[in-house]
Amino acid sequence: MKKISTIFILILTLFAFSGCSSTTHNVSFIIGDGIDAIIKEVKTGEQVTRLDDPIKDNYQFLGWYTSLEFNQEFNFEQEINNDVTIHARFSHFELGKENYIAFKEDGLYGFMLPTGEIVIEAKYDKVEPFRYGYALVQKDGNTTFIDVLGNEFSEWHQAHPAVTNGYLQFSQDGLSKVYIGNGITKIINTHGEVLYEIENNQELRVEFASFYSDGLIPITLFDGNGNRSECVYYNQQGEVTLQNNYLSCSVFTDGVALVLIPSIDTYASSYVLINPTGEILFETTINEVYYMFDGIKPVIFKEGYAIGRILSVLGEETTPGKYVVIDNQGQVVLEFDTDRPIDVSGGYVLTVNSENYYAIYDLEGNLILNYSEEYKDLHYYASAISDGMVVLSNNQNMYGAFSVSTGEIIIDFEYQALMMFIDGYAVAKKNGLYGIIDKENNIIVDFVYEDMFSVAKTIIN
Repeated sequence: MKKISTIFILILTLFAFSGCSSTTHNVSFIIGDGIDAIIKEVKTGEQVTRLDDPIKDNYQFLGWYTSLEFNQEFNFEQEINNDVTIHARFSHFELGKENYIAFKEDGLYGFMLPTGEIVIEAKYDKVEPFRYGYALVQKDGNTTFIDVLGNEFSEWHQAHPAVTNGYLQFSQDGLSKVYIGNGITKIINTHGEVLYEIENNQELRVEFASFYSDGLIPITLFDGNGNRSECVYYNQQGEVTLQNNYLSCSVFTDGVALVLIPSIDTYASSYVLINPTGEILFETTINEVYYMFDGIKPVIFKEGYAIGRILSVLGEETTPGKYVVIDNQGQVVLEFDTDRPIDVSGGYVLTVNSENYYAIYDLEGNLILNYSEEYKDLHYYASAISDGMVVLSNNQNMYGAFSVSTGEIIIDFEYQALMMFIDGYAVAKKNGLYGIIDKENNIIVDFVYEDMFSVAKTIIN
């Protein structure tokens, strides 16, 4: 009996120790398709440590959620009492390729996907399109920036004229301009922190169309008489980092910018291509340059080409010369005597003549679509080739779209307004209301909204 009692006591002791041991649970962090899931073991009743924000190509990370429906964000302060799966949420579009559609309903603006799924309810008085993950919004006379979940991340500022004017706000560098009135421009980051501010006065100014790119922003300087005297570049700390007596300078595109340098004959000053350190990469023969639209912002170089004009010089006077398309080595690819190229994309060039009629050429100079009195006028702000199409109006002020490769009509001229196609979708207006169509002219979102616009509402100066 003594032996049996001893064994019984040992068994009870083992059960006691077993009851004191902690059970662990698996917390699975699912990123992307889940193949590379990260699993952490967490003891019962403890909290799981949040992972560093994951990176997925060029998409914006939006947080950790409890399911693939992304209806509820995971609470990292909760106790773990069973196995848990957590899903990483990323933006629907890559940064710099956003196509969230602003819509107006009952007098207020919100955002939806081109397929009609509403991502931010209509609650703002005015909005700018999303660019690089953020949008400028206005409510009750004040403005702030929101992310694609509708989170406000900067303080509210008094209203400023950039809202709904089509000027670029956030850029790829994660910096933005905020005009707060009285000539003051603040430069903020994606956390809403003010890095520095600029007082626009008689000596310097931040142009509406300027923005940060490759860590630099062009600033215009003026002389004592209020005339433009020089263009310099500020870095992210607000310091002059490039100054070489530039008469004019563009924003940087993929690490290069065109700047106008003075010459012995000031009437023949021409542009040179520089890198962010100010090194001259090559010289050009062009005396004027024009911005194009890359789908989200104004750019000087697009798909390796730029557009400009070579002026004719006679003594101390200049006269209009030839418009040209140059490659990224400064070599002239195409030239036009009077008609101005306004966009280059996919091997095609869109041009406009003095009467505001449009034509399409390929880069070999072959005419694809000739000027016609039946078709004229681009719509909205962004004059561009997009999705292999160009939107034009007819002589009845109705809008349709052409194929740039064939010059054939793809979308009939049945719309009161039609924005450029992006990723197969375009905002259209019919019978006074807005909706969304695809490239086959199928109605994706019914024509029921007071107003709609996409990122194509960007001013190209």
